[in-house]
Amino acid sequence: DRNRGDICVYDVKKCAMSPETTVTGTTSPGPHKNNRLPSLVPAFVGAVKEIEWGSTTGKRPWSGRRKIHASDIRDMAHARELSASSLVEHRLNIDQIRDIHPHSSIDVDDPELSEGLTREEAKSRLAEGGTNKIDPPKDPHHLMVFLSQFHSKLWIIQTAAAILSIVAFIITHYRGHGDVLNLYSAIILFIVVGSMYYLSYRQERKARGFLQTFEQKLPEKSIVIRDGDERAVEVEQLVVGDIVVIKCGSRIPADLRILKSKGLIIQSAEVTGREMPIECTADMEASGVSALDATNLAFKGSYCIEGDGVGVVLRIGKYTVLGGIAQTHQHIPPPRGKLETELAQFVHFILLLAVFMATSVFLIGCYVTSFQNTLDHFMYGFIVIVVANIPQGLPATVMCELEIIARKLSQKNVCIKRLELIDELGAATVICSDKTGTLTMNEMAVTDVWYNRRLASADRRLVRTSQASAGYLIEKPLPDILTVMCVCNRAQQEHSNRAARRKHSSKFITSRMSSDALAT
Repeated sequence: DRNRGDICVYDVKKCAMSPETTVTGTTSPGPHKNNRLPSLVPAFVGAVKEIEWGSTTGKRPWSGRRKIHASDIRDMAHARELSASSLVEHRLNIDQIRDIHPHSSIDVDDPELSEGLTREEAKSRLAEGGTNKIDPPKDPHHLMVFLSQFHSKLWIIQTAAAILSIVAFIITHYRGHGDVLNLYSAIILFIVVGSMYYLSYRQERKARGFLQTFEQKLPEKSIVIRDGDERAVEVEQLVVGDIVVIKCGSRIPADLRILKSKGLIIQSAEVTGREMPIECTADMEASGVSALDATNLAFKGSYCIEGDGVGVVLRIGKYTVLGGIAQTHQHIPPPRGKLETELAQFVHFILLLAVFMATSVFLIGCYVTSFQNTLDHFMYGFIVIVVANIPQGLPATVMCELEIIARKLSQKNVCIKRLELIDELGAATVICSDKTGTLTMNEMAVTDVWYNRRLASADRRLVRTSQASAGYLIEKPLPDILTVMCVCNRAQQEHSNRAARRKHSSKFITSRMSSDALAT
């Protein structure tokens, strides 16, 4: 990529194509030599014999590919395809993935025993590549937020009524018999409109501040392997090449290439658009399979609904597929709510009706008087009728009611970002929410056990029968239930080091061999 200053020279002797063939590539970070990292990974499955990397910029392209512009995207499907177009690691086997990420020390035989990145390497990549965070849209200035409240057509027509009242006052004052009531009416309308603008602005500003505080209080963490140890790391601190341990119920923190899967099932409907969850594997995909259809990739924003596995980070932050989609959404205006749509339709109807009636009265008055005193007819036959047809009290009434509802909802810990959205909440019949890990701590516990036709709760001591020789004996069949619960689970010590994992693995293999020997 000469635009970035990175040079890639590779030997394609083992590839099923000639050196003159154009090779589609990606700017994902790959193998490096002497701390000089690539910006291009050959997009073919054939083995790469030798790769030499050089850089004329001195900066390591850790974070990946070019930005996606909204002008290049026509729909969401195109956005997904464009965001995932640079991913080619699903067409490589684990040996090639290990060669691409040598500092990750991937164990091909058992990826769970991989050493992972060192702390120093992770810090270096974090400093140069940035955090694993999708930058939200920049918060507009308070003045811009206040001015955005003027977009409501109901308030526009209210302001127009105030302006017409001032015009009527100026005309009458110019003719020597000014009607002060028109001026008072205009002042009152401006005060009402300004007050409603401020209420709407204050509610939106309050919601923005609440959401920012909420995000800062809930840092998301993920289990990674670094220096041979499992540790909980904040998702924002992940870097390309990190080995991530995927657990059931956890959220995928970045775009991953699956290295090991034990019944791993991922729900990625929000990213790929597929409604059904997929069972992930570590096997290499065929050359014709796209990244969105690959079963060995897990995208940021997806959820693990069953099983567990291990994966290596390929993309982080805004360079993930979800990050590309998010950048597209920033340029798409939010859809109008039900209340806003109905009010806009009502404003159109009132405006057309007022203009039609005012024009009719004005023309009739001019015709009857043979077009004499046209200015009087315009003022009393047009302006007055237009102002009279505008419901000045409707906007204030609607806004006050919405403000009262927002206050009542805030007392029940419900934050409304915009007052117009209250009607959307009221129109909903069923609200489906993702509870696991979102509204709770993502931890499950046994609270009740039903056996012997009765319920035993956690806050109630189980009935035990005293025995002189054996101490206490739990009444049957609870021992069998507890035995099944102990055997049929995947409990393990969290954040165990590499030596402990190898020791556990060797003990398991030895026990299996002993049992097989006894069976024979």
